[in-house]
Amino acid sequence: MEYILDESVIYYMLETFPRKTIPKLYNLFCEKCSNGEIICDKETKKRLESLLEEETSLQWLDENGKMFRNITQKEANILGELVDAGIFEFISRSGAFIRNIPVAMPFIFAIAISDNRTVVMDKKSKDYTIVKHLCNEREIGFMDVDDFLSEISL
Repeated sequence: MEYILDESVIYYMLETFPRKTIPKLYNLFCEKCSNGEIICDKETKKRLESLLEEETSLQWLDENGKMFRNITQKEANILGELVDAGIFEFISRSGAFIRNIPVAMPFIFAIAISDNRTVVMDKKSKDYTIVKHLCNEREIGFMDVDDFLSEISL
């Protein structure tokens, strides 16, 4: 299976995950990021650059820069259709656009649809419930970070 992660999962893996306690799982995560099974979009990287605090996390972000993709023309077309359908209204209500915060979720949806990837989020994310609902509604694979870690460890 292939995945697209939002910022909450990358943040969790870099700043919270007990790497020293479970190095095998952390290394497996890093391997899947390197081989393209796990990707993110460029907006997620921009957001993480302002959120991450640990020097090792920022270094990891730089070293794994190729996993953060720009969207393709096909994905841009899908994104336009999704915006026209009004499914991202929950983002505009959050004030993120007003505050010029990079907003990755529309790009994540477009890539997930185009590449048939599963969206992975942390349950603690404020938009978790609505994104899960939208993924189910659009038949986009969705899982939380705990299920994701269990799945990649098999």
